[in-house]
Amino acid sequence: MKERLTILRVGVLCVLALLFVGSSAAQAGTSESASPEQPAPIQIGEPLHVVNPKVPKELRKKYETVVFAGAISAAGEFSNLTVLGGDQVFANIALDAVRKWRYSPPIQYGKPVDGKVYVVISADHGKVSSRVEPELPIPTQPREPIKELFASERLFRVGATVKAPKVLNAPDPEYSELARRAKYQGVAVLGVIVGPDGNPQDVWVVKKLGLGLDQKAIDAVRTWKFDPATRDGQTVAVLLNVEVSFRVY
Repeated sequence: MKERLTILRVGVLCVLALLFVGSSAAQAGTSESASPEQPAPIQIGEPLHVVNPKVPKELRKKYETVVFAGAISAAGEFSNLTVLGGDQVFANIALDAVRKWRYSPPIQYGKPVDGKVYVVISADHGKVSSRVEPELPIPTQPREPIKELFASERLFRVGATVKAPKVLNAPDPEYSELARRAKYQGVAVLGVIVGPDGNPQDVWVVKKLGLGLDQKAIDAVRTWKFDPATRDGQTVAVLLNVEVSFRVY
């Protein structure tokens, strides 16, 4: 099984700029409110009661992994579990098991909290192993309010007087280990401020994909290089929305 990462590049990027950036300031990803401080990740507690699922007979000679997205309460109970990938029969059995699990409270800033998590359960020729990982915080707004950047003419939208930037170099992101195990795919949409030097100045998530792929997309786009946008012959900073597609073939 190979992962193929499909990224919208030069020609399509200009279209994205017109579709996403040329619209109203209320367009998703162009929030004009101040960017909140990114929260610290939660620390998952210790397992107190874990029930291993029974591996179906047809899977006892295989390696199989199922991945769930869900929540863990401050009391260490799991809920809102959704299957993201894996054998459906095994997933249903594993789901019943995880609902019985109890952990010590997850901690953030020294206090018990509710949090979003991913649960990974693997069966290697009948031997079951599991782990719980927190959903890590990612930037979902720009560092500086968009309204202020536009008002001070430090940022522009692509339009009649502003020529869109072009991608010169766009390294592919890596697949996260969680997404690879789940054979998970989809599209992450990122907001990007491309500076007058052609380098991304700020990158954040407009549409989340999950399983660590959003951060992988951010890390990759931060390394992209553009031929800068221009306004009346001068290079300027512009706001873009970029789609990064992750596909498993």
